[in-house]
Amino acid sequence: MLDQIDFQSMTAEQLAGTNGLLKQLTSRFYSRTLEAEMNEHLGYKKNDNAGDNCGNSRTYRFHFR
Repeated sequence: MLDQIDFQSMTAEQLAGTNGLLKQLTSRFYSRTLEAEMNEHLGYKKNDNAGDNCGNSRTYRFHFR
């Protein structure tokens, strides 16, 4: 994926600015990492019926800004 990005033509703002590529990639990384941690901890994936009425359900949403 990273090999397909033309970093040379990107500005500093596009790379590291408020909504730059670095922030977007970091946000996706943390979201997927936390999701995997919850899958492991709870023993089932998000939206899986295994968690229904078990008292150990997912009731969160991650919002990284």
